[in-house]
Amino acid sequence: MIRQKDIDGYLAVARKDLDENRVKSSIKELSKVEKLDPDNLEAQYLLGIALAKSGEYEAAVSHLERVVHSEYGYLHVQQACMLLGLIAVRRELWDESEQYFLRVLRFNFNNDAACSALGHVYFMKNEVEKSVQILQQALKLNPENHNARNSLAYVYCEGGGDLDRALMEAMKASKAEPRNYACLDTMGWIYYKKGKETLARETLKRALELAPENEEIKEHLRIVLGISQDQVAPGAYR
Repeated sequence: MIRQKDIDGYLAVARKDLDENRVKSSIKELSKVEKLDPDNLEAQYLLGIALAKSGEYEAAVSHLERVVHSEYGYLHVQQACMLLGLIAVRRELWDESEQYFLRVLRFNFNNDAACSALGHVYFMKNEVEKSVQILQQALKLNPENHNARNSLAYVYCEGGGDLDRALMEAMKASKAEPRNYACLDTMGWIYYKKGKETLARETLKRALELAPENEEIKEHLRIVLGISQDQVAPGAYR
């Protein structure tokens, strides 16, 4: 016999653990719910979030797909689609991620986060014009979406070669979020493309200080410094 009181208690603890980033503890509590009530959609939804946070993407997808194909609720299904799209991006499954983000936009065309994510996907699929259009749409919906602005700057730089426009957007994004390493990386790379190597080096070093393990920043800085990966020694980026 299912004891609803026990399930409610486990779910309450799991939600609190997730809010406070105790992911493993949250998964443990949610697994108890799943054992008692395998069809509990809230547990499936929260397990998808927790497993994605812990990097267990295949398991996360399994739980989130159950939510997407259920009648759990409009908002939760929309959020599950968004997370499935982001997981697909992490796995470089561009067609799959596109479909999830488009589904989010069918739920809510004014979702600027989905527009921003879809812009990145279109760029990775080499659909530059569509990327620019949807990123501009994201910024119309929310001018404070600095991830979208940063992505647009990168697309202008790499996809269209409009370096002046790229730098303008990158500087706006970086000014709004001066400690955002992705914005600094984009701005540094644009400086390099414009032949401003001193500014590029300084900006990319600042980005690397904020995200010392980020491989894309390291690669950009290696190119700016003119060194190959096998030449990198401790302190080479300083």
